[in-house]
Amino acid sequence: MASDASIRQFGRIGAGAFFVLAVIYAVFVAQIETDFWISLASGRWMAEHHAVTRTDPFTYTFAGKPWWNQNWLSHAAIFGLYAQLGPSGSLIALWIAAAAIFVIVTWRTGARCGSGTAGLLAGGLAAIPCRGYLGPRPAVFGLLCLALVWACLQGLWDDRRPRRWWPAVPLAILLTLWGCLHGSFIYGYAWIGVFVACWLAARLLNSGRPRASDLQIAAVIGAAVVAFGVTWFAGPYGWANFTHPFTVAGSSEWRTVFEWRSPWMRAAYPPVAGFWWVLTLAIIALIAAAAMRNAERVRLARVVDDGPRRASLFEIASLLMMLAMALWARRFIPMLCIVAPEIVAGAVMRFGRAIAPERLGLMRRGVMVGTLAGAAILATVLAYDVRDASRIGSPGSAPNLMAWAVGYEYMPNDGIEFLKRNGLEVNLFTDWVNAAPVMFLDPAVKVFNDGRAQQLFSVEHFRNYRTVISMNPEDADEAGRILDASGTEAILAMPRVARLDGSVDRTMRDSKHWLLALATEDSFVFVRKPSAALDQLGRLLREGRAWWPESARSKATEANILLETQPRDEAGALKLLQEAVAEEPILGRSAYQVMGAIWQRNGRREEALRYFQSEGRRLLGPGVAVDSGVRTQLLGILERCAIAFEPATTGPAK
Repeated sequence: MASDASIRQFGRIGAGAFFVLAVIYAVFVAQIETDFWISLASGRWMAEHHAVTRTDPFTYTFAGKPWWNQNWLSHAAIFGLYAQLGPSGSLIALWIAAAAIFVIVTWRTGARCGSGTAGLLAGGLAAIPCRGYLGPRPAVFGLLCLALVWACLQGLWDDRRPRRWWPAVPLAILLTLWGCLHGSFIYGYAWIGVFVACWLAARLLNSGRPRASDLQIAAVIGAAVVAFGVTWFAGPYGWANFTHPFTVAGSSEWRTVFEWRSPWMRAAYPPVAGFWWVLTLAIIALIAAAAMRNAERVRLARVVDDGPRRASLFEIASLLMMLAMALWARRFIPMLCIVAPEIVAGAVMRFGRAIAPERLGLMRRGVMVGTLAGAAILATVLAYDVRDASRIGSPGSAPNLMAWAVGYEYMPNDGIEFLKRNGLEVNLFTDWVNAAPVMFLDPAVKVFNDGRAQQLFSVEHFRNYRTVISMNPEDADEAGRILDASGTEAILAMPRVARLDGSVDRTMRDSKHWLLALATEDSFVFVRKPSAALDQLGRLLREGRAWWPESARSKATEANILLETQPRDEAGALKLLQEAVAEEPILGRSAYQVMGAIWQRNGRREEALRYFQSEGRRLLGPGVAVDSGVRTQLLGILERCAIAFEPATTGPAK
């Protein structure tokens, strides 16, 4: 049987592998990301104007209104990384920043427990629930600040070093930076309040628990006062920077955003399965270790007080505060994962000191097997992620990690390219997820709503957005009124997204006020008629300078433009529609009737009849691959069109 020393050595290697794989698992994930694009758009604006964004430059609904951009320094940093390192390089830099969070967790836990293996295991387990929360976004900087502030407070709250006050200096710097990097900084000041309250309670109760000295408390309060004053008086948003974070807490509307929902509530993202698994494992470990400790104490009649120190009142209060926040809103789960490992692992290790050596050795073997199994599972998942990441790239560029990480393939890329290459400076309504990339990739376009939520928009505006985005039949008139009143000139939707696409299909296609200008596999673009944007498309198309993707659907929408703009070009539209239907027969569902109307207006009845009869024969031939139900529908349309031109005709030629 392997010796205890070899088991320990193998355990350290397994724990190290588990930690590395868990951290990669936490950060190496692809998801549709909006905060990244908002960061790039805001950071670029600040670089161009040499000023902090105080009012909104990106929407047409709230243009010039106050924007409480509490992430402004993060935006500048993310854009700076993107500009200097490129897409993949900037993503890797942000991954390193996220990984540093768990390095801090591992360091703190290892120092507390006196075991590097315990630190690695705790750091890895802390990383797993954070998958989906550490994308290239300002929240990474906020969480890194939180981890460093926790380390500073723990460095002060240690009775083994009662005179060490210097951690208050980096604490003041961190609180000041945090106030510019992310809106979560307000919880740092709440933490300071808990720290001082626990010191006061320990002093009054004379509990003998580890507590800070008077000098350390004075240093902490001084650090908080300095950071508070600098953030208030030198920051771009003054006192509002401290009050605005509470906007969500006071509004049931903002709580409907997925990341503000409790972890037991249904939401598409961020994921919570890892949170529940690790929380359950931590509870089981605590209960099992405590039960075994008590059993050994009775049998051996001894108490072991060495090893990791007991949890202090401040640590218990911090743990309960973060747990309550995580259960209130899932976005706080990473905060709990930063604070809890050191405390929970310390308690388990302390309980383990009283367990008999033979039973403790058996437990070590069990943990080692579980660690290796977890590492194998993580390695398998990551292998699939790496395979997916290797094939994703943006148009006109080589595959890059950033395109994969932010879900570039799930964006309405054709629609954004259409607006940009045709120079359409329009007021655009689209899903708030899609609005963010539009803000950066096509800055000439202004959007109706985006992911900045309570930082900019009002609750009433959010309700209006939800009315339009759902576009239920009973709300169609109200949605139209909102679009008209806001000055919306174009709508961008995605066929793969059921919400806006389904409503657009039902409401917009038959509307007298909107024209389908682009239809591809990933994008629909509707343009208001009449409008300057529609006239511009018509002019560019006639001049041969317009851009559409090469497809049958593009030809059909180009025909729409020729028919709706002046001078009206029915001959050109007819030619495009015939080419489109020849390439993609299903387009005949709408194109046949349009072509029939053109022939009818121009008195070309015989030409129309010949075309509809030939189309009927073509659809019945072996060369057209369409669904039988679609074929039947198309033949019915052709029959009605033919009857309109020749009453004696009973239908398309068979």
